[in-house]
Amino acid sequence: MANNNNTRQNILDSACMVFADKGYHRATINEICKKAGANIALVNYYFRDKASLYDEVWNQSFESTSRKFPLNDESDSSGSPQERLHTAIHAMLRRVFATDEYGIFSRLMVQEMSCPTLTLSNIVDRTIRPQSEHICGIIRELLEGSKIEQNTINECMTSIMGQCIIFASNRHFRSRLLGKDDFCEEDVVQLANHITRFSLAGLEAVKEDLNQT
Repeated sequence: MANNNNTRQNILDSACMVFADKGYHRATINEICKKAGANIALVNYYFRDKASLYDEVWNQSFESTSRKFPLNDESDSSGSPQERLHTAIHAMLRRVFATDEYGIFSRLMVQEMSCPTLTLSNIVDRTIRPQSEHICGIIRELLEGSKIEQNTINECMTSIMGQCIIFASNRHFRSRLLGKDDFCEEDVVQLANHITRFSLAGLEAVKEDLNQT
């Protein structure tokens, strides 16, 4: 049983790397099995087909990065909405800049955005929507007392998350855009502080506009 579990996990881990590097459409079962040192027939045995394997890859990568970099750190769950927004932004950036297995989720997301699959709606509902709803909840608190519609909250949410997601582009793109190859934790903290300040200022401007209408 232990060997079976190890084989299944090896295939899944290899699939995470291949799908993250090439996306669903360009990745092949043959390449995944070669990387895992496993027989192609074992993919059908453990996962049924390529689509089901891809689904498992998303589940594993999302659960892994969510545990490592939670958007709602328990240590400041009772903090102000400003503090909780900073925590969420910092977590999203740490996910984006992670170079180990914890960065696979962001790389998968970039691949899916550039070349969507038939499972996109399920991916959004299971992984992206819970994150966006968390950010929306914080925004709602920050704009409390204003005449606010969900559409405005969604616009604010995409503006905040977009500032983080842009850094999920590949390393060469970041290097050319920013003139910087690597981002250490100090860089990520500084960037999180900037995006938080920028976002809070923007939300304050939105709140002023809403209160004037």
